[in-house]
Amino acid sequence: MLNDYKKLLGCALFLMNIFYLQAQTRLYVRATSTCVTACGGSWANAYPDLQDALSAAESNATIEEIWVAQGTYRPAVSDRSLSFDIPGDISLIGSFAGEGSDPDARSTTFYPSVLSGDLNNDDQANFGSYTDNSYHVVTTDGIGADLYVDGFTIRGGNANNTSNAKQDDGGGWYNSQYKGVSSPTISNCIFLNNRAQNDGGAFYNGGNYGTSSPVFIDCTFTGNQAKSGGACYNNGNSNVASPVFSRCSFTENEVVGSSATGGVLYSFSRAGTDNGTLYPGSVYPDFSNCIFAQNTAEGNAGALYFLADGTGGTANSVSNIENCSFYGNTASVGGAVYLNASNNGDNSATIRNSIFWNSSANTDPIFHYSSAGAGALPNINISFSLVDTDDCDNLIRDGAGSVDCSDLLFYTDPETPVFNDPENGDYHLRAESPAVNAGSNALVNSSTDFEGQMRIQQSDVDLGADEVEAVLPVDLVAFQVRAEGQQVNLRWETATELNNDFFAIEHAGDGVHFKELERVPGFGTSQESHRYQFTDLHPVSGNNYYRLRQTDLDGTFTYSEIRVASISASSQTARLYPNPVGDYLEINWTESIDTTLPYSLIDQWGREVQSGILSLQSGRARLEDLEGSLPAGIYFMRVGDQLFRLVKGSTR
Repeated sequence: MLNDYKKLLGCALFLMNIFYLQAQTRLYVRATSTCVTACGGSWANAYPDLQDALSAAESNATIEEIWVAQGTYRPAVSDRSLSFDIPGDISLIGSFAGEGSDPDARSTTFYPSVLSGDLNNDDQANFGSYTDNSYHVVTTDGIGADLYVDGFTIRGGNANNTSNAKQDDGGGWYNSQYKGVSSPTISNCIFLNNRAQNDGGAFYNGGNYGTSSPVFIDCTFTGNQAKSGGACYNNGNSNVASPVFSRCSFTENEVVGSSATGGVLYSFSRAGTDNGTLYPGSVYPDFSNCIFAQNTAEGNAGALYFLADGTGGTANSVSNIENCSFYGNTASVGGAVYLNASNNGDNSATIRNSIFWNSSANTDPIFHYSSAGAGALPNINISFSLVDTDDCDNLIRDGAGSVDCSDLLFYTDPETPVFNDPENGDYHLRAESPAVNAGSNALVNSSTDFEGQMRIQQSDVDLGADEVEAVLPVDLVAFQVRAEGQQVNLRWETATELNNDFFAIEHAGDGVHFKELERVPGFGTSQESHRYQFTDLHPVSGNNYYRLRQTDLDGTFTYSEIRVASISASSQTARLYPNPVGDYLEINWTESIDTTLPYSLIDQWGREVQSGILSLQSGRARLEDLEGSLPAGIYFMRVGDQLFRLVKGSTR
């Protein structure tokens, strides 16, 4: 009788929660909460367990975002096989204060939200006491391309179950799909001290016959370990697997074992056949404004390893490295980057405006090639970069392949002043560094450097991830943004101004691709305090990123730090499908209206590739003939005031 009563009570509480959730679009989670019924509606009655909030979001399509307060959250009490299984179509946002006078305040430094696989809270240095840790801290499986995760530390995963094909990969996060899409956007996250027995200490990305192309923005990978891909493993076996890394740092990751490969990344492509259909392997890894420092491989590739294996069909690996800094990476073979093409595989890398300094290896301290079977030899095209060798021929001394050099700076003196204090983790350029003003502005595809500051601050772009900061002509003492209803109010204050012409307010829906909204005149030269304000009447649903571009009377300009405000979805929005995109794209407005809406399509480097006017008939419109005009990759599409992330698959 008592058990029956408990079951009835449990059902009643479950139904109460479902009824309550139907009226809201956001859930709250706070580790110190004591809520037991009707949880999740506010910080005051937040879920104490993140797993409960994820389950509620999975069962309720109206939930659009989950806010998580500071604290440590574990996927289970003792079951190592459980993880935080995140559903698609939501925003999971962490590092809120969750209490006090401003519970909505966010800071990954002061209010960290930690997702931990350390179930017994007994982890030790060098992966000691990891035997009871979760196999994966986070998993995502076929979640589409709309999941957004921001502001978490993911640590303590230990994928060491060699009897399970998945549970020995991806200690921090395991991302996969089968004939679908699993391409989350991950921002402001720290992957710390995760381990995998096999592939991908911090992050495993893969699947079959579909697309798994995550985007990482402002993420840190430190102290992760695996056999292949100390930080990340990118599996392009019969799969489009094209991760994008912007403003990320990779430090002290390692791969261990005699055949260990890829201190930071192991990425490969290979074709596969399913029911008579051939699926090519296509990987296009992209790195911009990233730092690779003091990563190690007992075997090959201290930092990045790219493999294209043409066994069975087409396999392409085309990697892009722009404005990145490589320092002190170590391997037995190939200290920094290693390209391997075999059996008709096509493997190439383009490197621009970058720095390679103090890498070491028994064979080829900077780059290395290998090739087997017929097909094109691997190729590196490197331009406008600083390298610590004496000429192009010595970039690669061994292996079959080719290197194309142009406009390189060759330095062999280890005392050359390049970074401030790299041995202690300071990879800012010294003012007298030969990398300052040494790059090509024509090859720059990002507006900000590693720290989010203006990418070009003097005559020419600096090499590497960091731009030497110009002296600010304005003393900006405050800059705040705050969502109020369906608007965002911006306020800022200056203490002094020198030759200040105007402030340009810039906005981005993804934190990367900024566009100007408005200009506010400055006060020229002034020793008095001045206050400014601006209201964005048309923000996008979800996160809105803002920065100020302060411009002098002579046209020179500097950027403020980036601020974020979150807007709940308005009642009128659009649905875009299919995603991944094929030859066409349907736009379906929630209200059945006849109207016109402007749209623009932006690629992952911030370039507008298509724009126009949509003519909606009964709320519907269609873009045609995209197969030939739109290459495979990640895109952002703005329709009216809504921003969407799209994946364009390759033609099969």
